[in-house]
Amino acid sequence: MKITEIRELSKKQVKVYIDEEFVFVLYKGEVRKYGIKSGEDLSEEYYHEILKEVLVKRVKLRCLNLLKSRSYTEERLRSKLKEGYYSEELIQIGIDYVKKYGYINDYEYVRQYIEYRAEKMSKNEMIAKLRNKGISKEMIQDVLETHANNDYNQHEKELIKQFLIKKKFCLQNTDIKSKNKLIAQLLRKGFLMDQIKTVICHFDDENYIE
Repeated sequence: MKITEIRELSKKQVKVYIDEEFVFVLYKGEVRKYGIKSGEDLSEEYYHEILKEVLVKRVKLRCLNLLKSRSYTEERLRSKLKEGYYSEELIQIGIDYVKKYGYINDYEYVRQYIEYRAEKMSKNEMIAKLRNKGISKEMIQDVLETHANNDYNQHEKELIKQFLIKKKFCLQNTDIKSKNKLIAQLLRKGFLMDQIKTVICHFDDENYIE
């Protein structure tokens, strides 16, 4: 295996190419340790040691370090590892490692997400944000049915009402343009038009706060 290029990635790291193809990122100290030089061969022994020992250990530690500061879904953690130029095989090793010890659990992530945000967000908005994090629609629905407020329609009407109170909405004194602007904001938050119209139609001066 011939080293065809060593491309600097940062002050501490380089990308190593073998036979014209990128294979892995190493620290410069590791490059010196293994005698990696452009135009020279890399032994099978060193190649497998780097892949099976050095990088396996590194991807596991990277997963743990990422999870120290915040929770990740599996898909988001996978994307974060891709930014570090880890191969798909190494990424899977890292994912399997943290899953084995329960450091990532998409179902629990969804449950906590919904638990902490249900008081402020519509169901549709929560679904959209969780889908963007790589969570399947089926898993989200399962968590909603198992753990969330069953009377979501009434709950979301209350959220709409609180939004209108916060905006100091007054049914009698708000012009069409302003009302439509508020409706558009609520729609973007995932509320349904029928819910919005129902709340607005029953919104009276008692709900208005100076």
